Amino acid sequence: MRELTADPFISLDGFASGVKEAAFFGYFGEGLGKWVSDHLHQPQLLIMGRLTYDALAQFSPSGTDDVNVRMTELPKLVFSSTLKEPLTWKNTRLAKASIADEITALKQQPGDPLRSIWQHQSCEEHDADSEKANRSRARATTVSLTFFTTEIPVLK
Repeated sequence: MRELTADPFISLDGFASGVKEAAFFGYFGEGLGKWVSDHLHQPQLLIMGRLTYDALAQFSPSGTDDVNVRMTELPKLVFSSTLKEPLTWKNTRLAKASIADEITALKQQPGDPLRSIWQHQSCEEHDADSEKANRSRARATTVSLTFFTTEIPVLK
């Protein structure tokens, strides 16, 4: 059975910037860069929503750095009711079923682990999206420019 890891970036105080802001709400640094690289180079199916897809598809396909090249190489699944196939970002497909049905089916199939990547402005949004997750690794920011990562056990 495949495992789903919810890997959101959340703001503890609700302060976050828009898509014109630097990646990771502008908090990218050496420690976060190593974490992203280490986790991105593991086999996985990336799962995202339309807003995350739109933001990443603007620059990742043409990026030449290791992170963007790897993001383009990895298989990606996008949930959207407004996007239509074919999607422009290589190795990306549009989900056909609801999130609950698609994730349930994917978890029963053999294959690489599932990893959802979403950017949330609140812990409540994260909780709603993590309902089917086996584990959740939250990276959180606050307006005071602190950044931390913790693994949160998901109880079922």
